[in-house]
Amino acid sequence: MSDQSSEHLAVLFADIGDSTPLYEKVGDDQAYRLIIECLGSMEQVIQRNGGKLLRTVGDAVLASFNCCDDAFQSARDMQEAQISSQLSIRVGFHFGSVISDKGDLYGSAVNIASRVAALAATEEIMTTGPTVERLATVYRSRAIQLKPIRLKGIDEPITLYRLDWADELDSTTLFSIAAGANGILPARANEMFLSLGDQVFTVNETHPTCEIGRKLGVHLRVIHASTSRRHAFIKLLNGKFMLTDQSTNGTYIVKQGSPAVFVHRDAVVLDGAGDIGVGFLPDTDTNSCINFKLS
Repeated sequence: MSDQSSEHLAVLFADIGDSTPLYEKVGDDQAYRLIIECLGSMEQVIQRNGGKLLRTVGDAVLASFNCCDDAFQSARDMQEAQISSQLSIRVGFHFGSVISDKGDLYGSAVNIASRVAALAATEEIMTTGPTVERLATVYRSRAIQLKPIRLKGIDEPITLYRLDWADELDSTTLFSIAAGANGILPARANEMFLSLGDQVFTVNETHPTCEIGRKLGVHLRVIHASTSRRHAFIKLLNGKFMLTDQSTNGTYIVKQGSPAVFVHRDAVVLDGAGDIGVGFLPDTDTNSCINFKLS
């Protein structure tokens, strides 16, 4: 006789991101230890929040929860546990009808949860409209609506939401380079100047990479609802300044007299001068856009 039954659950996938480079960076033994510790930590979080660990596959875990609030709290706890770690994770969850059979789950809700997790960037939590509707008000206020997308095998578009999980101090200025006595930054050949309010950064051979996003610790921190925690980075490579987007909402680049260029999970060469909107068009929020200028 089959143990099959149908019920409604919140299905959560959590995946360790960029684990392959870690093996090259710290060696097989150390990388394996870190990954096992991370998976163990996620299992403890799931159990602590009333969830059920269904299975672990490679660097990912699948879990279920009766309550969407518990699923979100687990996702938050997972992210917070990795703040000081060399690893970072992405989490996605979805509430829907599932078929339970012999300790595992099946159905479209499981497929949607898996695909939502895959769309999240590392250090992000993604979910869907039906799930947000079932969150408590205090959690629902952390939901940022993204553009609807179509998933393979799903007839109707799915509205995605990113859930802010970190309690951050928005007033923090993370990186500053002192200007000269006249207030003008000294110029050197083959440099790119980036500025956002009182935050400035110069990309050059000495500092070849500038990381941009909402998280604490990046070189240019943008406090905007549409900006991912690790949104993009600009790198000096072979004499060219490459902007690489790694975000949910993409990056807009506007040069004077030219239409906006949209970059999403891709790279583009920057030249001249203009404005960068990380997750939004620069003219919609001039206070949050980054000005760039190539010397």
